[in-house]
Amino acid sequence: MGLFSKIKNKFSKIALSFSLLLGALAGAVSVSSVGYAASGEAVSGSLSDPKIGLSYERSGGIVSKGTTSWTASGTTIEGSVKGHKEAWTVSYSEKSTLTIQNLYNVSATISYTVSEAKDNGGTHNISVSSGTVLSSNGTCQVTLESKKGEYTTSIKLTNVSLTPIYKTTTFKTSEGGTYSANNEPIVSETVKNNSDSYQLSATPSASYVFVGWRVNGVIVSSNNPYSYAASSDATVSPVFSNSSLAMFSVGGIRFSNLNEAISTAVNGSDKNVLVYKSGSAPQGDYSIPNGVTLVVPYDDAGTVILPGDESLFIRENLPATTLFRSLSLS
Repeated sequence: MGLFSKIKNKFSKIALSFSLLLGALAGAVSVSSVGYAASGEAVSGSLSDPKIGLSYERSGGIVSKGTTSWTASGTTIEGSVKGHKEAWTVSYSEKSTLTIQNLYNVSATISYTVSEAKDNGGTHNISVSSGTVLSSNGTCQVTLESKKGEYTTSIKLTNVSLTPIYKTTTFKTSEGGTYSANNEPIVSETVKNNSDSYQLSATPSASYVFVGWRVNGVIVSSNNPYSYAASSDATVSPVFSNSSLAMFSVGGIRFSNLNEAISTAVNGSDKNVLVYKSGSAPQGDYSIPNGVTLVVPYDDAGTVILPGDESLFIRENLPATTLFRSLSLS
């Protein structure tokens, strides 16, 4: 083999080795470009409002190469991302998304000021503008992405806050007793809009009994105490009745007004108006329409004997003759 052939073969081997090396390097760069999975990492520090949730995720960079930082203090959030540059002039960007979450159990208005934003060839984006209403558990995303290479993109948000939006509840007093809302005595008309959940407790005066809770003109419950959850603006008051008057029940809700009980039965699924407490009905006009039955029971279970229940009229099946409940109509 001539000298020229030997040199040629040597050069070919070197070229082949160099090609394989480049191929290996190219393969390594390709593998290293795999991005971060969602990590939901905690932000360093916290805001003064514990109802503002903070977490972040990284994506688009090389593990342990690019850097991300998010910190919170008082009403300020600061974030930054920095890309990375490898040998052979291969550069990478870093991307991170901060999630701000409304942890109130009602909608809230998010407010913030972008006091500083340095893109340096990168980008920043905030998913909702200041003044936007977030639903309960709703979120706002702040995304930073650096330019490829050792460039930093940063942002500083100040005056970060969530203002919960509560329904307006007006508490009115009633004759015949007193009551409280969340342990606060209601002694005059009181308007609240700092909560949507109230624990109500009523105490009847002497010669009165508690009937139920009226919300926007309708008795919704006879529980006492009662947990009231506001779903809209409303007026709330207790209902008390003179202890000498009869009381009625429809579907477990009590009424001191017979016409109101009849109307509830007409419009509801339970068509029986039960005499819940013995007494007289105030003088007035009462009309019981077809399909609604005024029932006077003979035990606490509300049992009645109606015409047609012939087996119940067999003497040995009848209970002892005692007065259990009565209704007097003037």
